[in-house]
Order: sequence, then structure tokens, then C-alpha cells
Amino acid sequence: MRLLLILLLVLSSASAQSGVTFEKALSRSVASPGEPVKVVLTVTNNGSEAITDLTVRDSVSLPGFSYKYVEYLSYLAPGESRSFSYTIPAPEEGNYTLPSAELEFTSGGRRITLRSGEVVLRVTSAPPATSGQNFTGDVANKSAETRLYPEPKKGLTVKQALKFSLLGIIGILPIAYLVVRHFRKRGKEIAKLYQEKRIEPPERDVVKEAKQTFYAGRKREAFALVSAELRQLLRRRYGRGRSMTLREGMTLLSGDERLPEEVRSLARESAELCELVEYARHEPSPEELHLALKGLSKLKTALEKET
Repeated sequence: MRLLLILLLVLSSASAQSGVTFEKALSRSVASPGEPVKVVLTVTNNGSEAITDLTVRDSVSLPGFSYKYVEYLSYLAPGESRSFSYTIPAPEEGNYTLPSAELEFTSGGRRITLRSGEVVLRVTSAPPATSGQNFTGDVANKSAETRLYPEPKKGLTVKQALKFSLLGIIGILPIAYLVVRHFRKRGKEIAKLYQEKRIEPPERDVVKEAKQTFYAGRKREAFALVSAELRQLLRRRYGRGRSMTLREGMTLLSGDERLPEEVRSLARESAELCELVEYARHEPSPEELHLALKGLSKLKTALEKET
């Protein structure tokens, strides 16, 4: 007897030091013969350190039924709780005491053993006086069943999802129609204003665009802008169509003595740089961009002075 008391004292001390609780509960304390009853074993680590190498053992011996249950868990963090369960059939009528379950684990380098309390199962063919109760030992706990066996969350069915999607589309259609109608009407008003007052759209600043494009890393695109602007100026100058190439335009410019030689020379250098980048896959430098833009600007200024 003294040895048993010492053992119980050591076990309770180990439980207090480790902060681990071990409980055994039933999904129902009163059942009909043959009705399934779930046995739930819950381990809770209330301590400040993790416990490891957990082994849960339980056994049931009822008339016509016996079962041994073993479960292993490698790690349980502080504040974490873990439940294990198995199902047994209720035997013939009578009161049955299910023995304690055993938990072994390692904490702080020591191997500790805990035992849960016993639970009582009453089997009767008459309906229970109070239904929906869950017992841990002989203490009623109505909230435990909800905690241990939560109702599954129900999501939307495919039919409901399609219904809500269709309603959403139908609801947004009038708004989309009004927005499109507004912008179409506003666009017509702006077009009419341009037509009546003959408002010319602002002229593109090709030099600024080319610089921004070049320093954004799109160097070939920058020289393509310069080349396109040169062709446009030369087409207007000599009354040629869109099929005129830059080389053809520069040939006409070379024999045009109405323009100063300095302007023609700078324009030729600009055109040659554009062709070098386009056809020879030349990697242009900022200095070459500056030279190409200088030739374009000089040519544009000279042509504007003549008009």
C-alpha cells in the first residue's frame, strides 16, 4: 500500500511539473444495446516546453467484445491539444466501467507515465432520461460533445454558385450599359467640337519621345521614331507618297540647294545613324542619339522657316 501511494505521488508530481493532462471521455454515457459509442482520449500540453515520443494505450473488455488501442505521436507543442478516438459497440443491458487509459511521454529528458480517469457506460433499452449529454467519468458535460464532434461546415453547391453568378451578371449589365452609353455620347461631343472649331490635335514632340524611349532601354525604338519623323518631313518637302524610303529622301535632300549645307550635312548624318541601327544592328550610344536628334531638329527648323 505504501509503495502504491509513493507511485501515485510521483505520477501526480510528474503531471504537475510537465503541465500535461490526459482525459478519457465517451460520446454518450447512456446507449442502447448494439449502438456505437465513441471513446475519446485527449492529451493537452499546458506546460511551457514541448513533449515528445507520446504513446497512448487503452483497452476495453465487454461481454462479447474486447479491443486494444495504441496510438503514437512524436511531438506535442506547448498549448497544443490532441484527441484520439475509437468506436465500440454497446453490449447487453447493464452498467460498465471502462478502465483508465495510459499515456507515456518524454519531458525534460525523463520518461513520464500518466493515467486517465475511468468512465462509466450505462446500457439500457429504455430511452435515456436526458439525451445529448457527454460524461467524463461520472460528471456531465454537455459542451464536450460539440467540442469533440463539430458540425461540418456546409459550402455553396454548384447550383447555388451558378445562380449567384448569374444574378451578379444580370445586376451589372444595366450599369455597364449606362457607362458605355455615357462615354460614347461624350466621344461624339468631343469629335463634333473638333469638327466645328477645327481644333488641331497637339503636335508630337518626337525629340522628347525619342529621348524618353532611349533612356527607358528601348534604343532601337528611339531611332525608329527619328527615322519616321525624317521620312515624314522629306515627304512633305518633295510631295512624295508613303512608299518613299529614307535613302530616297536623303538623295533628294542632297541636291536641294535651297537649304544650307550645314543642315543637309547634319540631316544626312542623322539618317545614316538611323539606317546603321536598323540594318547593321548597331548598339547606339547616347552621343549618337544626341547627334541624330540634332540633325532632325536642324532640318525641321529650316523647313519651318521656309513656310
